[in-house]
Amino acid sequence: MAAATGAVRGLLCTGCNAALGHFGDREDSLLAAVDYLRRAAATPTAAKPQTTRLRLIDPAPVAG
Repeated sequence: MAAATGAVRGLLCTGCNAALGHFGDREDSLLAAVDYLRRAAATPTAAKPQTTRLRLIDPAPVAG
């Protein structure tokens, strides 16, 4: 459901719906996660850090 309008956008599994909710329905946040996954996949296993936290450098508030 679109948070701003309450309209149903489509059907998602529970996990996908929760993930989008965690990203705040923000495309820039989701694209930052995609970029992280692509960089992690290109990094040799031995060079990967033990822990990584995804964060945006300049998060903008969600317009509502």
